Parts: sequence; C-alpha cells; structure tokens
Amino acid sequence: MAAIALILFLTISAAIAFVWVLGRRQAYRRVLAESSFSPEQTAWVRENWALWDRLPANVRAEVEGLSLIFLYEKVFEACGGLEEVSAEMKTVIAAQACLLWTNQRGTPYPSLRSVLVYPDAYRVKDEFGMENIRLGESWGRGTVVLAWNSVRSGGRDEKDGHNLVIHEFAHQLDTINGPADGFPELPDNADFQSWPEVFGHEFGRLVEDVEKGRRTVMDSYGATNEAEFFAVAAETFFEKADQIAEEHPDLYRLLRYFFANDPKSWS
Repeated sequence: MAAIALILFLTISAAIAFVWVLGRRQAYRRVLAESSFSPEQTAWVRENWALWDRLPANVRAEVEGLSLIFLYEKVFEACGGLEEVSAEMKTVIAAQACLLWTNQRGTPYPSLRSVLVYPDAYRVKDEFGMENIRLGESWGRGTVVLAWNSVRSGGRDEKDGHNLVIHEFAHQLDTINGPADGFPELPDNADFQSWPEVFGHEFGRLVEDVEKGRRTVMDSYGATNEAEFFAVAAETFFEKADQIAEEHPDLYRLLRYFFANDPKSWS
C-alpha cells in the first residue's frame, strides 16, 4: 500500500508541476505577444527585409509579438561552417516567418522545433545518392533549413518574387494538416469550396505555361508539384501583389483570405 501511495503521490506531483510550468509558459507567451522589437531588432529587420516598412502598423505589431514568441521557443542551429546563428539572423528569419502566421491561432508553428542555418547554398544527397545543391528545405517532422545569404538577398529585394523564408515556412503551413500537398489547413474565413477548384486550375495553368515557354508572374519551380505551387504562390502574393492580383484574381482572392492580408493595398 505504501508503494502504491508513493507512486500516486509522485504522479500527482508531476501533473501539478507540468500544469504549473505550462501555465507559466502560456502567461509568458501572452506577455511576449504584446511586446515589441527592440530598436536594434527593428534596425536588423529593416535592413534585411525591404517589405518591413510597407507593412501596416497593426500587421507589424502582430508580427513583432509572434516573432518574440518564435525566438523564445525555437532552436536555431549553425551548420556548414557557420560559427553561430546571430541574434540578427534569428530576428530577420523569425519576422518573415511570422508574417505568414498572422491569420493562424496560438503559438506560431507549434510543430516546428529547429531552424538550421547554413552560410550559403549547401550540398545534400537525395534518396538515390545523387548530390545536389539547395538553398533551403522544410521537413514535415519539425525542421526548416535555410541558407543565410539567400535569406538576406531575397529579403532585401521585395519585388523579385523570391523569398526563401516565406517559401519554406509556407511548406510548414502546408504540413500542419498532413503531408505537403498544396492544401493547408484553412482558417474559418477561407473559401473551402473554391480552394481545390481554384488551386487545381491555377496549378494546371502554370504547368502549361512552363511547358509552352510562356512568361509567368510565378516562378516556374511552382510547376514541380502542388506543394511547390503553394509555396511559390505565397512568395508571389507578398512580393508581386499587383501582378498576381491582375493576372490571377481568383488565386489572389483566396490567398488574401488565407493570409488575412492584402499586400496590394500596402503603400
């Protein structure tokens, strides 16, 4: 009986401790969500992400709070000879990633555990043992890999349609409800009926344009598969809003609702 009582006591104590720690963590998240970047952090983001100054004030405020939670909870790892992931690198990556989370609920990217940062493009071997060069990856099991030089170059050019952080974290959004397939978990304000119809049509249109060598506002890499189409569409939505709204109005409408932002209206 004494052993049973001891086990019961330890179990209850562990449960109480877990609830206490969880409560403190949630309370700290609420504090961070209402906090702002330091002047130094703001300078880092402004220097390395040209889109920052165009964000509406309310969007910037939300991104800052989400980013501070992201920085508090996610692990950054230096790879490929990079000595360390600096505070500047972490802040710039977090801000761009959290722009995508402004229409989501709760802690940003809850399944994401780590962000691996290389100094530049890196070499990997695929499942067939063939070596190839990559700028970034998103793993469904909770890791994003980024090449810092590409993060910086893509962020500093706000109109080239290429943003590595947005691309890879769009994949993270896509995998919340299962394997990456271009059909992420839709928020309440999204058009559930139109999503597969519009995205299927637009993906097929891009594939055909690429096959026939026609100019497209979206990068041809989006024709690889539906998952890459969604990631490329997200990049284009934020960086070439006027063009995608004009050439693909139905796609723009769905992305506007999904991301709860209208970058075409940002001055």
